[in-house]
Amino acid sequence: MDNDYMENYYDGSKDRRVYNCFINSAIETSNNKNRKFTSMNMFPTTLAVLGVDIDSDRLGLGTNLYADKKTLAEKYGYEYIEQELSKNSKFYNKDILGE
Repeated sequence: MDNDYMENYYDGSKDRRVYNCFINSAIETSNNKNRKFTSMNMFPTTLAVLGVDIDSDRLGLGTNLYADKKTLAEKYGYEYIEQELSKNSKFYNKDILGE
């Protein structure tokens, strides 16, 4: 997308939303509208849609959106997740990043 598109064509008068759609999913759910989720939930959800069986319906920090389990955003809220993920980690900095 052109870098200037938003600046030139979007006046801010409407609330922007993201639309996610899984076509020809291998699974079905009744809990599929207006859920609170983050991009972390897309990993287990995409695998589940492809037919992969995931124990406990969670991978990493994500939850399969087709499962009847609450996502971290539903359980704790966006602000708490942001706060926790923003914390400093000496282990991560030293052993992962090598700083």
